[in-house]
This record gives sequence, C-alpha cells and structure tokens, in this order.
Amino acid sequence: EALAPVLAEFEAANNARVEIFQPGDSLQILNRAILEKGNPSADVLFGVDNATVVRGLAAGIFLPYQSRELANVPAQFQFDPSDSVTPVDYGYIALNYHQEGLAQRGLPPPQSLSDLAQPEYRGTLVVEDPRTSTPGLGFMLATIATFGEEGPYTWRHYWRDLRQNDLVVTESWSPAYFSEFSLYGGDRPVVVSYNTSPPYEGLTRDPLAPSPTQALLVDLASFAQIESVGILAGTQQLALAQRFVDFMLSKEFQTVFSAANVVCPVSILATPAPFCATASVPQVAANAVLDTARIAANLDRWLDQWFSVVIKGEEPSN
Repeated sequence: EALAPVLAEFEAANNARVEIFQPGDSLQILNRAILEKGNPSADVLFGVDNATVVRGLAAGIFLPYQSRELANVPAQFQFDPSDSVTPVDYGYIALNYHQEGLAQRGLPPPQSLSDLAQPEYRGTLVVEDPRTSTPGLGFMLATIATFGEEGPYTWRHYWRDLRQNDLVVTESWSPAYFSEFSLYGGDRPVVVSYNTSPPYEGLTRDPLAPSPTQALLVDLASFAQIESVGILAGTQQLALAQRFVDFMLSKEFQTVFSAANVVCPVSILATPAPFCATASVPQVAANAVLDTARIAANLDRWLDQWFSVVIKGEEPSN
C-alpha cells in the first residue's frame, strides 16, 4: 500500500501496469523462477541477495543489465560483476531478542550465539529455514563463520545443540516474527530478524522510550544482506523491465521502499528512513569470513548438512 503512489507514477510514465506476485519468501520465489527458466511468469525478480544470487546465476535465469542509476550506488553494494542483478537495499540479518520476554523467564540478554545452546535458554529461539528463507540462510551462514567447519566443535555441532535445546524452525520470516516471537504474543523471546527491526519497533511505538527489542551484533554473528533485482530471461517486456530496474534505483522509489520495508536504501540520492540512522551495525559481519565465492562453492553442501542435523536429527559427521 505504501508503494502504490510511487508505482502509479511509473505506470503513468510508461503506460504500463505493475503486477506484484509474492508466492512465499525470497528463496521460494527464486526456486520458482528457476523452475520457470526461459518462460517466466514475471518480468523481473526482486529479493535475491548476495548469498542466494549464486543459485540464480548458476541456473542462468537473469539477463545482464547495467542501469545508469548505478552511478549513484556505492561500489560496496555492487556485488555482482556480471550485472545480472542490481542492488536495491541492504541491512544486517541478526538475532533479535525481546527484553521483557527474556526477563519473564529470569534470563539476561544473550551475549553470544553459544549462549542460546545452553540449558537455561532452552525453548527461547525461533529461526527460519535456510532452504526457503533468506534471513534463515543469513543466520546459518553466520553460524558457519562463527564456529567454522573444522575441529571438535563445528557449526553443525552448534545446530545439533540448538535442536536439542527445543529450537523452532519456520518456513519464512513472517510466522517467525509475528507468530512465534514473544513481542507479538508468541513464546519465543529470540528470533532471527534484522538490525533495523529494533529501532523500527521503538519508533513505531514510543519514539522517546527504548525499543522493546535489541539485536545481538557480536563479531561474525550477523550477515550483511544486499537485496537485488534481476531481469528474468524470457521476458516479453525487456525494455520496460530495464526501465523498472532504473526506477527501483530512483530517489523516490528508494526513499519510499526503505521506509515501507524496514531496509536501508543503496542510492546516495535517497533519504534513509529514521531507523537506518539509529540501527546498530556490527563491527565484523560474517561476510568477512564468507565471501560470495566461498558461499557459491559450498552452499548446497551446507544446506544438505543443515537438513541432516536439524530436520533429520542426525549426528554431525566430520
């Protein structure tokens, strides 16, 4: 609804009609686009990020396009040298904790990822499935960066311990945050969300009071996510799709989209929403250890290992 006026401007300027399809979380949408390769039901795909882009590139579902608006986007956000996808927004995937929900259990805020595997934090955590959800994937990558793949205690052992500590896994972000998270009436005071979520919660309640939630941003425990848009191969509206990508980087769209989706704009022309200015930022994100190339080389194996340990309950193998 918040985007309707600015989308109407694009429609009027281009004599077009914009239809938005959202059949699930970003990874579910990407998987559908891969299945529809060459005959897509949409012209552009938004939501693929610097972790999931490897699947889209490997499948060859995008048409390269270098938008002229990239001149207003700092190089740090332009993660795809092939220009198959174009950056739109950014933020940090991170654990959020509800301070009152923890206090009701007599628990202090967690100080590390390891805390959540301890007996006193049993039944406190809800995460999203990394196979279907980009926040879930970002958190899985943060655990790989934190605990590593070698040695007596790896990221797989950590997930085994989370599972044994009554972990809840949801298919996507919305049920995790709005159903399971104690801030919204659930019984889980810790959830995987974003670094912008706590300042947003504070600003939308009482701007003068502290936010009811905080983000855990210790080194390597978060993942810097850059969401992007790509033109789908097989589109019958190539020129219009290119103009829409340009439009998504315009000052007007970037400003409105940032506020509506609780993310931060990549364009230097946009006016960031207030929560972008007040959101805490980690000193060292997981990306410092896991670059796009390493993710591309290992993602399928990591997801298989996660499934074996968390869903099937198998003991981690070295």
